[in-house]
Amino acid sequence: MLVYTGGEPLMRPDLFQLLEHSKKAGLANVIATNGTLINEDVAFRMKDAGVVGVAVSLDSSQKDIHNRIRSNSQAFELAMGGIRSVRKAGILLQINVTAMEYNIPTMDELIELADKAGSGIMLLYQLVPVGRGSRIEKATLNVNENERLLKFLAEKQKYISTIIEPVAGPQYWPYLMEVNHKKHPIWKKFAEYVFHGCAAGRGFVYIKANGDVWPCPFVEVSAGNVKTESFKSIWENSEIFVNLRNREETLHGACGECSYRKICGGCRGRAMAYNGDYLGEDPS
Repeated sequence: MLVYTGGEPLMRPDLFQLLEHSKKAGLANVIATNGTLINEDVAFRMKDAGVVGVAVSLDSSQKDIHNRIRSNSQAFELAMGGIRSVRKAGILLQINVTAMEYNIPTMDELIELADKAGSGIMLLYQLVPVGRGSRIEKATLNVNENERLLKFLAEKQKYISTIIEPVAGPQYWPYLMEVNHKKHPIWKKFAEYVFHGCAAGRGFVYIKANGDVWPCPFVEVSAGNVKTESFKSIWENSEIFVNLRNREETLHGACGECSYRKICGGCRGRAMAYNGDYLGEDPS
């Protein structure tokens, strides 16, 4: 799967050429977008270009909150129009949201909106204070708020069709095991087979516009550059990726000692943001 993200990928004049190229290469195209530039014509063009999924960022079910976060008075209405166009084109819809103090009060309503809109998946990001996110670090959830959110998500999932998947929050899976009393070794073995925790550098990589290859957008460390070295070589030989694939032996601090490190491993982006060490302890 190849995810086109940004910034805003639909602002690239050559986006559809790139989509056609990756389609011919046999890749499944996904676009992560704010949804504001999608109308029916664009949605059907994306489908023809091999786009199988569109992830639209939606920060709240209330337009005033979404628009304030996006600094655009029309962002909500345009995003909802984009969502409707994606559904009409028959493309799998995904809703992305970043949980922070500004939108936690409306999270229940937002999940309901995503479910009614026909979103197959909802990626619920926890704010990682890197890049521009470092400017609003105070909006990140503390440990107690995060635990309340996980508890809420686990309960909410019982009543909706949309699959909620926390991002930058791999502790969700150990939390589910704990609250459901699945502590028997056989359950842990099963969980290790199904859930793999933080995917940074293990099942996911991020390639920047300049060619730098990062484990994920939140782990600001380069494993190499595809303009000077093949991606295959970087993936197989980079010390960074080797360390992440062997995190059961390479993690430090509480994450390195945790019995759930195979199914969680902590958020490597948060570890990097707070400790300056992508193998360090996730403070959440």
